[in-house]
Amino acid sequence: MNVQMTVQGTLSLVGFTTETTDSSGRASSNLAKALIERIGEITSRKNDKVYIFSTFSDDYMPGRVFTLFVGVESEDQVRLPEGMSLKKVEAHQYAVISHNGSTRTTGPTVDFFLKQWLPNSDYVEASPFHFQILRVTGIDDPSSVIDIWFPVVLKKEKQAIEPITVPSLNYDGGFIHVLWDYHEAAAEWYSKHFLWKSGETHASSSEKLTRHAFGTWIKSVLSENGPHPGLVDRGVDPNVRWCWNTKDIVGAHNYFKENEIRVSDIYLGPGERYYFDLWATYEGTRLTVCGYPELEQDYGARLCPGWVRIGVRDVQAAKKWYQNYVGMSILEEHPEQGWALMGLGVEHHPGTSLWWLETLPPNAYTGPINGPATPYCVLHDKWVFQNYHQFLLDSGVSVSDISGNLNGFARFHFFDPDGNRFSIQKY
Repeated sequence: MNVQMTVQGTLSLVGFTTETTDSSGRASSNLAKALIERIGEITSRKNDKVYIFSTFSDDYMPGRVFTLFVGVESEDQVRLPEGMSLKKVEAHQYAVISHNGSTRTTGPTVDFFLKQWLPNSDYVEASPFHFQILRVTGIDDPSSVIDIWFPVVLKKEKQAIEPITVPSLNYDGGFIHVLWDYHEAAAEWYSKHFLWKSGETHASSSEKLTRHAFGTWIKSVLSENGPHPGLVDRGVDPNVRWCWNTKDIVGAHNYFKENEIRVSDIYLGPGERYYFDLWATYEGTRLTVCGYPELEQDYGARLCPGWVRIGVRDVQAAKKWYQNYVGMSILEEHPEQGWALMGLGVEHHPGTSLWWLETLPPNAYTGPINGPATPYCVLHDKWVFQNYHQFLLDSGVSVSDISGNLNGFARFHFFDPDGNRFSIQKY
């Protein structure tokens, strides 16, 4: 579908207004017919175009009430017919898309614009309305061509006049980085010991990605022409623990020991839960297992998604930092144990992702570490993605350059004051 950009000056319209929940086109068609029956009373109308406006609240969802207005252009000074109202619309830039069919069939065209064209464009909605323009004779004519107008503004222009804030970040899984020559063997290892179902592998001359269970990707990079942005530190465990749940922690612990996989002892940790650490594959990538006896669905896997633990020197200071620079909310506080539970959103699912802050032992290393197991959060809008990166830079946060393609997959990471890496993806 072709979308054209245009500018429209101020509009002065006279017509009928109503509140409705009907987004099928029936209500607008009926209101337009009611207007046409009395259109002769609007003696100062400029032409035979009919405007159908749909205006929505900021929290609008399908099924909720919105405002419907149907009118025609008229002179500013007009005596209003009984029951009609005057509507003023300020000048805007518009994206215009043409629809073939009647007003009752415009839904798919509107959905295409809002759900496909707009998110992939450089524009955002400037105001919460759109309108259709049709001829008096074309209300229910299936051969009509109806122009649908959406007020828009360039994202960078809108964001230039708005204060930069921390965007809403959603947890979306993570990467387990493995060496290039052992990529396939590592994917098989996780399938065998975690009972994860391995998906397809995407490979290029410098990167291999295998989709695994629960939004986890096995990733390898090959660096021939200088440092690759996906290279990680090896041989040192970070203070970020990516945790995976099991209903039977003793059984899981015994399984890994019996299969000669390095594990720690079982210990008590954040949330009064029992944990153990394991070092996966021959590369020794540390992951953490959490006992979660109330686990209801394991999807046939030995380990299921849990949460992330972040070791910090001062939990009180870290709470404020993660609120200010990551947008986390405080869910629970346990000062006597040196823990705090923080929350973010979850991509593609309702609910909250959990991030435990826990106090590090004295003299723990707190320099930056790019660990091989990196959970990440996601942003989709490239302007929000870029602005967040700039916000972190301007705030003095230690942040990497953006790598990848801003119109496709891009990424950056940053470090908290305790050297913990936080990764952001855009796709």
